[in-house]
Amino acid sequence: MWSIGAVLGGSLGGLFAQQNIPILIHLLTISAFNLLLHLYIGRNLLPASADQHSLESKTRARPPLIFWQMGFIGFCAAVAEGASGDWGGILLRETFGASPFIATLPYIVFATMMVVGRLSGDHIAHKFGVKNSITVLGLIAGTGLSIGLFIGGPLGITFGWFCVGIGVSIVLPLMFSAAGDIAKDSYESRVAPSQAIAMVSGIAYFGFLVGPPFIGWIAELTSLRKAMFLPALLTIISAMYVRRVVPGGKRV
Repeated sequence: MWSIGAVLGGSLGGLFAQQNIPILIHLLTISAFNLLLHLYIGRNLLPASADQHSLESKTRARPPLIFWQMGFIGFCAAVAEGASGDWGGILLRETFGASPFIATLPYIVFATMMVVGRLSGDHIAHKFGVKNSITVLGLIAGTGLSIGLFIGGPLGITFGWFCVGIGVSIVLPLMFSAAGDIAKDSYESRVAPSQAIAMVSGIAYFGFLVGPPFIGWIAELTSLRKAMFLPALLTIISAMYVRRVVPGGKRV
């Protein structure tokens, strides 16, 4: 649903920009919609008492290395996802002179493929396993993005973002799911599944925080087109590294 919202938001933003609607009107419209939506949804949320837990004073055990490694794989995917969301439009607009709406196409295509990938992620993981799924899709993301950057222009950049979208779509969900399963199956006495998922997600989501600004810093030194080869490299690294981390034919 997050990815579906990203598709709708990117498409609407592109239309607003193409029609030269002032940013203030754009943001006020979206804010009003979100406010009404939250007021409606808020009535159906569970009360705070439904999620109360007693505090434990036990000393926490050191988490196994495997969860750090899985977090790193998620980190690589998050850098690619964050950079694709933040820099695709700017790359087309400033480097290739695309119109406002055309400049939104990489993100729209990227978000659409994220929807497709995440809706089919369970089927893919059950059929091929976590290791094989992330390896193949990671290679698609890295090589596809590299090819798109070499080609350049609206067609090449959109193709690259298409590959990143489908390639990283299921990495984070699979890492979270696999972390919980591994904790339950192999480390039940040391790490709870909820702790494992929290650890992996915390490391992974750090990529959203540092990835886009780091890409911008590299772009200042070189160019944005060259800087985007970094997430392409990271997705290939994660595709190879997952084969050392995730056990056998692990399925979710």
